[in-house]
Amino acid sequence: MIKFSIVTPTFNRVDYLSQMIEGILRQVYDNWELIVVNDGGTDSTSDLMEYYCNLDKRIKYFKRKKNMGIAYTRNEGNSHAAGDWIVVCDSDEIWIPERLELTAKFIKKYPDVEFISGGIYWMSNEGTAIREYWRPKPLTAAALRDGKQVIIHGASSYKKSLADRIPYRNEQRINDDFWFVVDCWNAKVKFGYLDRPLMGYRILSDGVSHTNFKKIKNEIKQKLKKEYIRDE
Repeated sequence: MIKFSIVTPTFNRVDYLSQMIEGILRQVYDNWELIVVNDGGTDSTSDLMEYYCNLDKRIKYFKRKKNMGIAYTRNEGNSHAAGDWIVVCDSDEIWIPERLELTAKFIKKYPDVEFISGGIYWMSNEGTAIREYWRPKPLTAAALRDGKQVIIHGASSYKKSLADRIPYRNEQRINDDFWFVVDCWNAKVKFGYLDRPLMGYRILSDGVSHTNFKKIKNEIKQKLKKEYIRDE
């Protein structure tokens, strides 16, 4: 039976964290562990996580004294993972109860796949769907060279063995997901696309992708001038 390691980096997101964890506790598929890594946050996340760690032993919590950034935090979480697959989960997401079950079925059907990208619902701060279902799009060299985010990272899963050989770029405090996908593409990782909505993706007014949209796009554009992207 496939074991999933759900890895959640968090930084001052206690207002959303409980709803995210409750979505995991409601999963139909129960062979999982949740690893939450607090990247030096100053809110009451530790108090909340003490409650959940006592509630369910599958939940593990780590806190860093110093803020090191999202990529470093994902890598730390992945290093603690004991599962066969890593499931990406940010602290403000809302999962459907069948997410892990659908992913397990997909893995069994396509055993050669190493990286799975699923669909999402766009949601407001309050967790209300505000846009129609976004479908995953097949990854291409052209899309990467154009800097397009054709994979929603929060709806992705990948083999633990992949995480061991291709870490996130620690220097990336933004755009960590884009460059991780680039590195996987260049390493000829086998991608698969699960055409189902797996979670709700909140569009937060203080989220990095919202407040730093121009900075994110510009950083990708400038860095792509020097980056190698392999052909199909």
